[in-house]
Amino acid sequence: MSAATKRPRERTASTCTAAETARVTHKFKIVGSILHKDFGVGNGIRSATFSMGGHDWSIIYYPDGRALDCKDYVAIYLELMSKNTETTTVHYDFRLVNLATGLSSSVLRRQTVYKPGITSWGTKKLMKKSDLETLGYLREDCLEIECDVTIIKVDKDDVPPSGLLDDLGKLLVWEEGKDVTFKVQEEVFRAHKIVLAMRSPVFKAQLYGPMSDKRKRSITVEDMQPPVFKALLHFIYKDSLPSMDNLDAHENEDMARHLLVAADRYAMERMKLMCESILCKRLDVENVATTLALADQYHCSKLKDVCIRFINSSNRLDDVVASKGYEHLKRACPALTVEIWEKSSKPRKRTLLVLLLASPPLPQFPYAKTPPAIMASAPERPRMRTASTRTAQTVRITHPFEIAGYSGHKGLGVGRYVSSGIFSVDGNDWRIRYYPSGSCAATKDYVAVFLNFCKGVGDKAETPGDVRLQAAQPGDRAVIVRVFFCSADKRY
Repeated sequence: MSAATKRPRERTASTCTAAETARVTHKFKIVGSILHKDFGVGNGIRSATFSMGGHDWSIIYYPDGRALDCKDYVAIYLELMSKNTETTTVHYDFRLVNLATGLSSSVLRRQTVYKPGITSWGTKKLMKKSDLETLGYLREDCLEIECDVTIIKVDKDDVPPSGLLDDLGKLLVWEEGKDVTFKVQEEVFRAHKIVLAMRSPVFKAQLYGPMSDKRKRSITVEDMQPPVFKALLHFIYKDSLPSMDNLDAHENEDMARHLLVAADRYAMERMKLMCESILCKRLDVENVATTLALADQYHCSKLKDVCIRFINSSNRLDDVVASKGYEHLKRACPALTVEIWEKSSKPRKRTLLVLLLASPPLPQFPYAKTPPAIMASAPERPRMRTASTRTAQTVRITHPFEIAGYSGHKGLGVGRYVSSGIFSVDGNDWRIRYYPSGSCAATKDYVAVFLNFCKGVGDKAETPGDVRLQAAQPGDRAVIVRVFFCSADKRY
């Protein structure tokens, strides 16, 4: 035997741990599927949400296809319902159950890597609709779908979160390196020029601009209270507003107003928007007029719109007009009072009646054809199982919308509308919007009507409709239009 090669003396080592794996089978049973045959292209039926691998999932089935180019095919998709922040491998296997034998067959099996921003996987051509009954999958108005899902997560190094913002915030209390002083009334505040210039273009011009005095180390701030300037510095260093728990409701609101003015003065848009958001939540009949004047003066479009909607909603206008703030609004911003009255004009004389028949919102989703090679030799099925069932339902409502003084609304202008009150259908809120002068310039010679979804219990809702108009009968003095948005099924 020849002498063995001498082994190296230096040694290193590493260990590979098996990736974390989660597996589940979800059984999705659709009862009354014959009712879904005219569901419409692009309209899907969603399963119940099931959890696996730290995420929430659901199955979406399209009985009439997901798109017009594949309307003769059923489609199916697996959708990630929760937010995904990791790159992970997912295996999914869609199977259809033969209702005569009770056995399931794989019809679509794939492996993919899901990344942030990608939320669904599947195919829009699973199989032709006619094949479902021929192959025994659709029987007695029942269809059963099984989906095997396997998630493989690779362990990642534990990297601590960034501490940059915390470290920057510490500079506010550290005296080291502070090179500028601000005198606000009788109080003095020290800060770092470079930090101020980084956060505010106004401070940058004041401290480093061509007209600045580089040797000047003390600046007097006029027209600002010391607590407001202190809160401004807090936001500059920490990117958040200071806690206002020690203030009562009125003081909290007053501080938000002063901070909005300071943010506008130093061109700090993020801080300005945060103050707008606070004031939007603090509106009442006593302060809304004053807040509207502030929003108009400092060009806060979001806050202005919210104030006008608040005044025109729920018959608050008379109470607002009686408030002290409204007198200031009339003097400071007369154009705003005109805008408020235009949007809340009282009806007169003629009448327009709009009737709306609506169904609640219905979620959507997808389905494809698998090569024969994939359908052979299926892997071991997951042990964990979940299930959900969807049965076709119908929920309908008729909402009468009467517009008195119709002739007075003809001059509202293009894009302006008259809105009905909010009405509820199966936990979802709706309203009707009628445009007497058209919804846009291109349709200014036509009246327009829309069904507006306000809020509800479902997500990704859609209500397709069949719109029908009924003309006025001979001898009717009032203009009557009946508008129907019809939907036969409640979709999931």
